[in-house]
Amino acid sequence: MSPFFSVIIPLYNKEHYITETLTSVLNQSFTDFEVIVVNDCSTDNSIHVVQQITDKRITILQHKKNKWLSATRNTGIANANGTIICLLDADDIWENNYLSTIHTLSSTFPTINFYGTDYVEQYNFGKVGTNKTLPKHLEGHNITVDNFFKSNLGQPIICPSSIAFKKEVFTTTEVFDTTIKYAEDIDFYIRTFSKHTLAYSHNPLVIHKCDVPNQMTTSGKLANKKFPDFNTYTPLASNNTYLQKYLDFYRYCFAIDLKLEGSKNKAKELINTIDFNNINKKQQLLLKLPLPLLKTIKKIKSFMLKRKIKVSSY
Repeated sequence: MSPFFSVIIPLYNKEHYITETLTSVLNQSFTDFEVIVVNDCSTDNSIHVVQQITDKRITILQHKKNKWLSATRNTGIANANGTIICLLDADDIWENNYLSTIHTLSSTFPTINFYGTDYVEQYNFGKVGTNKTLPKHLEGHNITVDNFFKSNLGQPIICPSSIAFKKEVFTTTEVFDTTIKYAEDIDFYIRTFSKHTLAYSHNPLVIHKCDVPNQMTTSGKLANKKFPDFNTYTPLASNNTYLQKYLDFYRYCFAIDLKLEGSKNKAKELINTIDFNNINKKQQLLLKLPLPLLKTIKKIKSFMLKRKIKVSSY
């Protein structure tokens, strides 16, 4: 009999984290699941650590060459037997009622195919809560998010480890775009939520680690990576004002990152495609600041964050 959930864990050089991640899955109160760990050619002892965990629900798959995150997730999805696919990064942690909550969402909203929960961020100095744009009175409730893009014009309401979906909604196992090497989740959200509604638990049931080394999409310069070409989503955004704002918000985010890493021309190219009516005054100002001042602001933000005060331009 097939399991209800398939948990897909891409693995690349996470020997110091994968045990805690897998333990958080194996300790779930809802136990009808399989775990598919896809090793993307780790060069450390990650796979050896996984092999030491004896649980018949764990399957290990191995790539013969490094294929990056999107392809690794796709490999797991292609081999999944469950009704619902749950994504989990190899350094993140689930609370023990995460799967039971996703199961409740699927039962409460049977016509909806995508599910998610709130999360907290964890840094070396501790956990930091996130300020979502959803109304405060919805905290602790299971709801539907009919306009995903309106709810994500700032701190995302989900992270890659807090998203799940019915396998049947995809006619191909190429769920993630393998040509994208950075922000593949943004591409996934745009393609998905321009068509679908999200069933959402406004409870922080995932611990998302933000300063872990060897994360698949965070090493190296952004300018040297293939990230989503926001212009390709224009047809999807033609009748969706909030998707237009969402695209310009991420153009802004990437432009700031490009400026900070010194990729001035790439940043300028991206800035020239932004409709400034779709971003706020603070964001407009930040795009115009000289690099030294922008770096100073980044240092101040980091200083405040270490004191668990999150400053943003949202």
